[in-house]
Amino acid sequence: MVKIDIYPRCFKSWMADYGFKKMQGKYGVYYTTRLSEKDVKRSLFFSLRLRGIKYRVYDTCWERSSNYRTIFFETQKEPYVCRYCKKELTKQTLVVDHLVPVAKVKRAGLGRCILLWQGIQNVNDTRNLVPSCAKCNKKKAEHLGLWWIRGQFGKYPWFPKVYGLMLCLFYLFLFALCYFLSKNGSYLRNMFFFLLRNVIF
Repeated sequence: MVKIDIYPRCFKSWMADYGFKKMQGKYGVYYTTRLSEKDVKRSLFFSLRLRGIKYRVYDTCWERSSNYRTIFFETQKEPYVCRYCKKELTKQTLVVDHLVPVAKVKRAGLGRCILLWQGIQNVNDTRNLVPSCAKCNKKKAEHLGLWWIRGQFGKYPWFPKVYGLMLCLFYLFLFALCYFLSKNGSYLRNMFFFLLRNVIF
């Protein structure tokens, strides 16, 4: 099964033929449907491109399941500790976080590559679910970068000390790089800040 999300301005009659349903997302309204691979026709995508409608197609294994929290509690036992800040949590205060965010995985790219590299075929796999406090979960949002490193290695007791040292070295490197870029033109500086915003954090 594949899922198709489309972003038109309003509902059109032809959308009913494909079973599109209205959904409220983080950034507004969109329409979604599920189709088997044999029912997905090129004419649909041609029609969407012709109308100038943005769309996204992905396998249903990259979609957030309704029972991922239950799956997490079946496999992970207490005590619960936030993977990012080491705060102790109860079952009630714990937020189950997708280490590689669902939004990143829906778009074929780095997120999906990380999961496949780890041998994970589903975004709701228990290896991609980590305990988190509400504050860290909100801060992390759809980021990878340093958040992924903290989430991946935060289960080890030695990690907070090593992470502090890594951050000191990392910021020292950034400071040296900024100093170098300030001396060597705006193109390199712009490229560096683009990478900083979109890849590292």
